[in-house]
Amino acid sequence: MKKIVVSMALLAVVQLAVGQDVDPRFAKLEKLYQKGKYEKCAKLADKLRQKMRNEAAPYVYLSMIQFQKFDDSHSTGIKTTALKKTLKHAEKAKRNERNNNLQPYLAYFETLRKETESFGTFLLEENKQRNAEVCFEYIATLYGDTIDAYRALLLPVVEVEEVVEDIPTTPSTAPLTIEEGEVISNLPGFNRVAMIGFADELVGIPYVYGGETTKGFDCSGFTKYVYAHMGVDLPHNAHRQSKLGRKVAAAEAQAGDLIFFGSRSGNSYRTVHAGLVHANDNGQLEVIHCVSGGVSIDGSDSTSWTHYWKDRMLFVKRLVE
Repeated sequence: MKKIVVSMALLAVVQLAVGQDVDPRFAKLEKLYQKGKYEKCAKLADKLRQKMRNEAAPYVYLSMIQFQKFDDSHSTGIKTTALKKTLKHAEKAKRNERNNNLQPYLAYFETLRKETESFGTFLLEENKQRNAEVCFEYIATLYGDTIDAYRALLLPVVEVEEVVEDIPTTPSTAPLTIEEGEVISNLPGFNRVAMIGFADELVGIPYVYGGETTKGFDCSGFTKYVYAHMGVDLPHNAHRQSKLGRKVAAAEAQAGDLIFFGSRSGNSYRTVHAGLVHANDNGQLEVIHCVSGGVSIDGSDSTSWTHYWKDRMLFVKRLVE
């Protein structure tokens, strides 16, 4: 049986990192957690959660306490339940992320990601598919990442997919693979108008974790699908896509350029979402992307763009000149 116990060395690293630069308002939470007084810490965190509804830290501590329960148990059932609670609290913390308030907890979130992927893979090997899916779905939500193990779960769906007749799913020739930092020049048949016209035909297709077919897309699955139609093969991962091509100023963005969203911390960034520039009207961008409601178009006249996406835009990347 695959080892499923979290390394205590990893937990020590997490505890050390969390102790740095914690907001003074949550110093007592930190002290209780470091002393192993998890019940008192949970009660205080729950009280602060209700009092400070837009703060991330109380949810982080509730998540870490459940993560400790996950680590302490050798029962697959108990570990599964504890991890689900861990991830639920972590997701709520992420929803309240702002002004680098999660900076002291980055080591914890990285450890959580690795352990969730490892445990999800273990569950998959144990034929506990639905619980494995929950783990992988949380990774996709929290980290904007669709891991290979989750994509493997979807392969039977891909193989029997009924293709929408008027939307070809593959280009006429084998797609080109683009390397990190590379820009493709003079790609035969590449036409931005035709590309956006093709993307427009996909509006309304639902959101599906790990999806990259007309049965459903996730964000990077959608951009991958559209670029594959134009003859370019992209990785099914928003962060990896963000490493491709060259940056262009938003004012210079063209229809079909990739656009990325997420958060920044100093010189680093975390990509959580990818889409395509749909149009650029004198610097006013319009985006076509796959969100929770499915493939849709957002721009300056939509509330979701004005109140959410606009402030989370990272940069625009051009893959084809």
